Amino acid sequence: MTPERKEAITIALALVPNLLPRNRLFAFYTNSEAKSARRRASALRGVVTQLLAGAEEIRLQPRGESFVLTYRMAGLHASRRALLSCAEAACIAHLVERAGGSIAGAPDRSVLESALANLDERRTISELEASGESA
Repeated sequence: MTPERKEAITIALALVPNLLPRNRLFAFYTNSEAKSARRRASALRGVVTQLLAGAEEIRLQPRGESFVLTYRMAGLHASRRALLSCAEAACIAHLVERAGGSIAGAPDRSVLESALANLDERRTISELEASGESA
């Protein structure tokens, strides 16, 4: 699996967690790189959950070809920092915006579309999200 395809799968699974059902794609779930992509997608969704649950001092800053997301969870007296690819940062921003929030300085949606172009199915974000709603 190429790094580009792995990132595309990560983004697709972050956008639509039940996109690839285990019972129909058992071989996919035995692949170690696919497992890594599923874990990363889960981590991205976890970050989104925390951002929407009242995170404070949210900063998304470019760092070379990647981004650093930092935020503080006041209720937990904890801070969190995540190193994200450009596509992952755009994915988190998209998920936060879809829930009614916003993140300043996030890459635009075209970055997501570009990353998703590495899927075999060549789907758009809207098509992925619609497939998740019907599943």
